[in-house]
Amino acid sequence: NKRKIIFKKALKKLPVFEKIIKILLKSEDKTIQKSRLLSILSEEMSEDEASETLKSLIELGRYAELIGYNPEDKDVYLDMLDEQ
Repeated sequence: NKRKIIFKKALKKLPVFEKIIKILLKSEDKTIQKSRLLSILSEEMSEDEASETLKSLIELGRYAELIGYNPEDKDVYLDMLDEQ
């Protein structure tokens, strides 16, 4: 789907997604706990804003197949199997 590819490329250029991707790439298993990401975002904004922002980032990232989320383990993971 061309629109998803364009959307994915655009998301990867956003500073917040660049930061998340760098964090995930540094992780041995390419995952991070949702609570840890929330903590990182809370350093730059209020906790409520960070929570809403993270929710949106996960939804957008999942749509673009850039990041994934496992609700059971509450892990955010890198979902960039096909680099485009």
